[in-house]
Amino acid sequence: MLASITARSSLAKPLSSLLIKSIQDNQILVSHDGHARILSLNRPEKLNSLSSSMCKEISERLVEYSKSNLNNLIILNSTSPKAFCAGGDVVTAVENINAKNPKAACEFFHQEYSLNYLLSIYSKPVITLMNGITMGGGVGLSVHTPFRIASEDTRLAMPEMDIGFIPDVGTSFFLPKLDGSLGYYLALTGDDLIGIDNLIAGTATHYVPKVRIPELTKRLTSLTYPNDLLQDIGNQPNISNLSPQTKEFFSITNQAIEEFSDSVPENHKFKLSNQERHLVDKVFDSNSIYSAFETLESLIIKAEGSEYADSKPFLLDLKKKLNKKSPLSLSLAYELLNRGSESNNYDSLREELVAAQNIILKSKSTDFVTGVTEKLIKKTNSPLWKHKSYNDVQVKDVTALLSTEKLPFTELKNYINEDNANVKFSSYPANFALPSENEVKDYITGNDGTGRDYAVTLKEVFNRFALKYNDKAGMKWKIKNILERKTRPNKFDNQYLEWSY
Repeated sequence: MLASITARSSLAKPLSSLLIKSIQDNQILVSHDGHARILSLNRPEKLNSLSSSMCKEISERLVEYSKSNLNNLIILNSTSPKAFCAGGDVVTAVENINAKNPKAACEFFHQEYSLNYLLSIYSKPVITLMNGITMGGGVGLSVHTPFRIASEDTRLAMPEMDIGFIPDVGTSFFLPKLDGSLGYYLALTGDDLIGIDNLIAGTATHYVPKVRIPELTKRLTSLTYPNDLLQDIGNQPNISNLSPQTKEFFSITNQAIEEFSDSVPENHKFKLSNQERHLVDKVFDSNSIYSAFETLESLIIKAEGSEYADSKPFLLDLKKKLNKKSPLSLSLAYELLNRGSESNNYDSLREELVAAQNIILKSKSTDFVTGVTEKLIKKTNSPLWKHKSYNDVQVKDVTALLSTEKLPFTELKNYINEDNANVKFSSYPANFALPSENEVKDYITGNDGTGRDYAVTLKEVFNRFALKYNDKAGMKWKIKNILERKTRPNKFDNQYLEWSY
């Protein structure tokens, strides 16, 4: 099959000759090139903030393409050099709330989260080019797709805690899957990941310098297939049960992207040092925001004179960041992340939808209107939250925001499955990111299903993952970093490794 799938770069049409259609005030541009379909966000004056009409248009196009044998992959990109997508249009949502039309705000989030769900189960390769600002709703457009391409300008973040909201768009499912407690840290602090750090963290599957993006796009749109494979791809209802031929096509798409990908430089420093990541794991390895703060306070007190002395400024800064967020949002977010860590793609998004609607409909007792008004409209950056501290938030305050009673929407739209059955999975069926910490741990500890009961060497670990991941760009740096942070030499023979954390 691989031999029959060839690139026809010389036959690809130049960009200027692509058919571009204007859709609803040109906010979404649709391009057809070869067997590829390109959906370009085109709302630069709002940094491509998603509107209801944009979500609806993308969803309808994806449904159309899913049923067609004339296309094999979808590319999501942006016409703006500054941003892929800065988030959902929460300002309009607050304007609707203030105009006593909260249902319109609920409808927006229902539309957006249904799109996120559709992307998570989509049966054809979706490639997201995350150039520039990728925040909030932009994260939702990217993290559920199997191919997420970061460049040096990518700035990814979930800043919802700053506006009294929640880590939504399916990130309560996605972020807890990141190594250690990194996902909790990103969700609760709103800190960003720049460029190649997204490849390391797993928020991106590939890192391609932006100068290569046009050639990469040309390569992807130039892949061609025999008619029987196109027929097979068009007959896949969702990603949960792909045929071997379609799985092969996903792998070929991955190989094409790898041709343009850069590895992580050997001397690269991740956003957080190894010690800071260890502390993050300690702080957020808790069952609630209350426990997390207790652990944080304890680490700050013990830092002087301990192995963490050099990291005390980091711990103090972390405390300062968290204390600036809405206490109610922190408490609710932590609960959603805990649930998402043990849940599936559909139910996590559904619970976010429930929480979002309650935040809107109970706006007098939540912080969303205040946060958006002060942060994004007045730009004072000085919101007065309903609760002074996380200690003031009661359990009943959180549970009230997770109730399904009297909500306009309690389920997501099911665009594809004719039998209306929701597709649920606890991990993404098509995963092309770097090896995870847990995957390396399972191999070293012998819990990888091989039945092995002996220790492994450093060389064996590298060889194992080089073979499994076909020497994927960035793999060596990632494995080396995991081993530095999480292992130590075996006390009986130091050529072998032990998992120590």
